[in-house]
Amino acid sequence: HHWSSDGRMLGRHFLSDIETLWAFSPDARLLASGNDDLILWDVASGQLVNRIAQSSWVTALAFSADGRTLATGHDDGVVKLWDSATQKPTGELRACPRPVPLSAVAFSPRGDLIATAGEDRVVRVWETGTKKPVAELISHTDRVPALAWSPDGRLLISAGWDTSARVWRLPQADPVILLN
Repeated sequence: HHWSSDGRMLGRHFLSDIETLWAFSPDARLLASGNDDLILWDVASGQLVNRIAQSSWVTALAFSADGRTLATGHDDGVVKLWDSATQKPTGELRACPRPVPLSAVAFSPRGDLIATAGEDRVVRVWETGTKKPVAELISHTDRVPALAWSPDGRLLISAGWDTSARVWRLPQADPVILLN
């Protein structure tokens, strides 16, 4: 449903029932959703912008802070990068050495780094432009479904199904704070 600020329903848009991931672009103009496709919606109109078939299930979504790039994590351990204006691929990286589903992806505030987490319980950080690894952070004992950067980009926070969150200062391999 699309609602006005005074509570009136402006429209209804029917989506598939298998979309489990959603991410707004920073300017809230685009809404990305994922299943076995990457689906982009125009927020103002509620209209479908593009449906891009994928070769593997989309398991994580994140826009860069400037909104120009969209990252999709997949169940085969690959991160695909997309130009959000053209919806064309701009690159990809193998975020896990073996095909392990990715559970989270997050751009640093400047967009120069991208963090990934897979069901192998490892958080990995990459240079966005070169796709070179920056850090491999091993500490969680269960799946890591959430990653977030501090506003200044100096700290990375990972939250796991092991009921803990860890605060990392790159390139240190050990967390600086463990929250249980």
